[in-house]
Amino acid sequence: QSVVIPFLQMQPPSLRPHQKLATIYPAIVVLGLLVSQLGNIPDGYFSNKRNIFNVYFVKLGWFWTTLVYLPFAYLVISDQNVQKFGKSMARWLIVTLYWFLLTQWAFGPSIIDRVFIATGGACDFVQLDENPNAIQVFEQVACRKQGGNWAGGHDVSGHCLLLIHSSLFFLEELSWLWYTPSYNTIIRKSQSLFIIVGSLLGLWAWMLLMTSIYFHGHLELLSGTLFGLFGWALIVSTGLMEGFAEHENIELTSGIFFVSNFNYNTYTMLLQCRRHVHKIITDASLAKVMPQMRHPSMLRLATTTSATRPPPQDDEPRRPAVTKYKALSIPTLKDLPQLYKELVKAKLAGLVALTAMAGVAIAPGTDVSTLLYTTAGTALCIGSANAINQWIEIPYDAQMLRTRNRVLGRRALSPFHAWAFGITTGIAGTGLLATMVNPLTAALGALNIFIYTGIYTPMKRASIANTWAGAVVGGIPPMMGWAAVTNSLDAGAWVLGAIVYAWQFPHFNSLAWNLRADYSKAGYRMMSVTDPKLNARVSLRYSALMIPLCLSMPYLGLTSWWFALDSTIINGAMLVGAYRFWRHSNEKTARQLFFGSLLNLPLVLALMILHKEHPQPVYNDHDLLEDDEEWVEE
Repeated sequence: QSVVIPFLQMQPPSLRPHQKLATIYPAIVVLGLLVSQLGNIPDGYFSNKRNIFNVYFVKLGWFWTTLVYLPFAYLVISDQNVQKFGKSMARWLIVTLYWFLLTQWAFGPSIIDRVFIATGGACDFVQLDENPNAIQVFEQVACRKQGGNWAGGHDVSGHCLLLIHSSLFFLEELSWLWYTPSYNTIIRKSQSLFIIVGSLLGLWAWMLLMTSIYFHGHLELLSGTLFGLFGWALIVSTGLMEGFAEHENIELTSGIFFVSNFNYNTYTMLLQCRRHVHKIITDASLAKVMPQMRHPSMLRLATTTSATRPPPQDDEPRRPAVTKYKALSIPTLKDLPQLYKELVKAKLAGLVALTAMAGVAIAPGTDVSTLLYTTAGTALCIGSANAINQWIEIPYDAQMLRTRNRVLGRRALSPFHAWAFGITTGIAGTGLLATMVNPLTAALGALNIFIYTGIYTPMKRASIANTWAGAVVGGIPPMMGWAAVTNSLDAGAWVLGAIVYAWQFPHFNSLAWNLRADYSKAGYRMMSVTDPKLNARVSLRYSALMIPLCLSMPYLGLTSWWFALDSTIINGAMLVGAYRFWRHSNEKTARQLFFGSLLNLPLVLALMILHKEHPQPVYNDHDLLEDDEEWVEE
């Protein structure tokens, strides 16, 4: 009955001891104002808005806040219990949404820009006659990009808002230590993370003081402080606090209970669904695979699997079942980088990130910041997909020689840890792409995670069509790179995606040939297991398709025609390897085609960048063209 009590009937909780520390931040602002008014402060390094701390930390403050918070949440908070972790993630989502609406986008201009316009502000252009649409600009960033002057209204201090909002958020994330007797042990266990969080809080406090002294006026600082405190008060008023229920027996008596336990309930539900799906797919795949074991092409493979092993005779000694239980290891902070590297399949992730970087480099008009943000966001999305994939396939990886020693199979990480890591990196990756690149690239990243974990992974035990679904996953990252620069999916994006899509068939099918015994043990329906001849034919077809796809690049004006010659030579070499694999499918030809494909893709992408055609500038000023013509005539 307590769960159905309406949220509006909740009484605001009284401030806890640690929450009274929130008065430090308004005090810092007041101190900065007093120093700027009473003292003759000389100009220094921090009086210049171009100082490195302001440009690379404060202006990107929420990026650093998220980057520090996520590992802290999963390595420290989740180590306490699942409910604490879920409530912490709910708080992070709320404060991130609050920051996004205030400073980035609120169904149009941000709230800060709306306040500025509502108080009489506008974008003033020096030459309005040359830009008649200037009065239609309602965002500060767009105004300044067009050379306008954002003036006339009340400008809320975005620096003050961010620094206070972020600091108070971290204060709440550290609050449970106040009420935990063993806080010394917890801090010593993750000392490096606490040092990073403390350093960030110290930097935010210092930059808040410098902002109050050198930048913004009284009313701007006051409004920024109020908005920063309001975001913290929003969290306090919901009762979504951490650490008090264990020590003071506080009940969660509102709808916010569901928000705070969202991650835990979602994980439990997905775990149950995974067990049912495993059982359904296993039964269906065995029903399809077992009759095919009689086929002559499957005879040698079938004899090596446990599915066709005859039952032991009465006089034959029976081997005891393997029932040894391996305890879950508790990783240390020193072990986690290597474990995460295995969880995200770093080598595979690096190759996929390389294709996204190539898409950025080949697209017209790229820049370094777009390349860095796209690479980081894509890498996080790749890590998310691989982590969730390993979480789903734990029981099947244990049956394969190649995968039985993976991080989850040897219980070096808990399944929840891996699942939580995948969810976190997925949210961080798509969030980074949406805020720092563009929403289209973020949507492609989210779509790729869904296809890989929701379509490709279950299909591996149901149909050989899983290979085509997996190829789609590989073809999307270069399209993400192109979309990051152009914010569109035109012909260049589709050709890049098609090239990587086609390349994956000779690459994966040759790998799957030498692993077909392992795949059959785990019940995976791969072409190399169910139809080896089709496996070789598909490799040959898509190897041949690589040549015309690469020839379309100079035809579209994306590269010079030298790329047609270079790529044909490289793709021709892979086509020869695919032909040999088709004529004589064996371990040697499969291995040669696989390693040849590993060389093919990086070389093709490198040649694309080398032979990239730089578009000439287009002049739309007819007066300038007329002047040029007159000059030529003279």
